[in-house]
Amino acid sequence: MGFITYSDDEKKIVESGVTAIGDVLEGNDVNAKERLLLCLDYYLDPYYKNTLPYGKEITGLLEHVIISNNPLSLKEDALNLLTSYGYPPFPILEQNLSCIEDQLMPDVMYALNMGRSDGLLYALLDKCCRIFRELAGYARGQDASYYGEMPQSAIIQYCQNQTTEIAGYLKNSPCCTWRLDHLPDDSPRTGEEGGPLPVVVVGNDVRHRISPVSGMYYPEAGFWISFHLDKAEAYLIYQMGPRFGRCFTYDVCFHDGYRAELTNEQVIWVS
Repeated sequence: MGFITYSDDEKKIVESGVTAIGDVLEGNDVNAKERLLLCLDYYLDPYYKNTLPYGKEITGLLEHVIISNNPLSLKEDALNLLTSYGYPPFPILEQNLSCIEDQLMPDVMYALNMGRSDGLLYALLDKCCRIFRELAGYARGQDASYYGEMPQSAIIQYCQNQTTEIAGYLKNSPCCTWRLDHLPDDSPRTGEEGGPLPVVVVGNDVRHRISPVSGMYYPEAGFWISFHLDKAEAYLIYQMGPRFGRCFTYDVCFHDGYRAELTNEQVIWVS
């Protein structure tokens, strides 16, 4: 396989517009397609701060490259651009799954599920916020001198491919970690139908503090979330204190493509 590069000719094609790009990608010259895809990587990468007003149309052209009669390596290049710089929905791919080679199917499904993963993460984070707030309301009716002080913050960690065993979350590095601070009653509610949640991203090395213990509570709560899109299942565990934790499972359904809803809540274990 020869070394592929691009020149000012490919730049001119990209800058000429989507029609010129389509003429190449829908043509028969494989080498020209390879050069143009490499050039598109430069224009689509936000690091280089190029702005193309026809990004959506380019996404459609890349989808067509993947489902059309092109060499597998060319399809892989187009799919890499799609997953690196595009965002679903990808209707052309979704409607033509029968045209996708087995070798490409895992990455194609990843591309199609990117939006669903984000929507499901939002739903799980919102659920964590709701639970934390409800528990804070419950704690206000307790005698703090007996039960201890309710934690004022929580650490939420998302780990891939986990289920209902907390050991699996603790043994594996999280993919993302958030900090949730307690909200007063009169603050805006979390997650107003897709609005921002009161969480901030922190380093994945951050763990919830477990000492000193105050009565039944840790000084900081711990939440762990995960899901399996292929099973339409989601999991949430929280630990408010040494013997104050719950594990829930949920069925997952999607509305409008990517807005996730958690249904059929089941309590799996209580500590």
